[in-house]
Amino acid sequence: MKTTFFAKRRNNLISALAVGIIATSSFAGTALSASAATISASEYDMSQEPSYRRIILDDEVSAESTYSSGSNSSDDSGFDINYTMSDSDWKKVYYPATKADILVTKDFSTLGVDHGHAALMVDGINTVEHYGPANENVPGANGLSGKYLMSNLWKHTKTCRLYRYDGISSTKASDIATYAKENLIGWKYNAFAGRTTEDEMNCATLVWKAYKSADIELNGYWKGFPSYTMLPSDYVEQNPELTMIASVGWDCDAHKWK
Repeated sequence: MKTTFFAKRRNNLISALAVGIIATSSFAGTALSASAATISASEYDMSQEPSYRRIILDDEVSAESTYSSGSNSSDDSGFDINYTMSDSDWKKVYYPATKADILVTKDFSTLGVDHGHAALMVDGINTVEHYGPANENVPGANGLSGKYLMSNLWKHTKTCRLYRYDGISSTKASDIATYAKENLIGWKYNAFAGRTTEDEMNCATLVWKAYKSADIELNGYWKGFPSYTMLPSDYVEQNPELTMIASVGWDCDAHKWK
């Protein structure tokens, strides 16, 4: 996705920036929450980070959705609910998927930031995930996290990867899946939710919380900053212990987003 939109504003950013990390699909009109870190420009030069890792909000930039769906989707990299994977591609992802596996796609973007989307497999056919705000274009997107058939959304992605934590036991995988089903459904959405926020989440913090319940702390790019959130790209680039089991429409290295 083009990042020119942000490059034009870098020289005008004030020294203290409100930083939100977009980490889910169909994100629309979400205000920066108190859980998001406030980091001064002297601490870290956010503008040097790849677009998929950050969106910088100033007085001119708002969190309005550029989510694309259906016949109006003209960008081949954008999400289109009317697109369906070929049977052969779907089998590559669907057949090996099992408890505690992590699904990631690059298909979702906001304001030119290709943040993607992530979900947790809780058995061989279902996910627990957060679709984002209520969206009539996505079946089941009611603004709360939920349990869904994997095929409900993931069969309609153009880029899709399945990752598995190295050496995870069946018992621990079951514990992670059970925790997600019992504790991570019905949460409100906040694109900037910190990983430990207790009443809101985004798609990537949901996955982090599920693993953390089993004493596995997955790494995020912003680890070390206050209340850091998680991004789908973290599960690709920041966690070498996650092995890629399957990939569709995604040509780069298993631990590269681009």
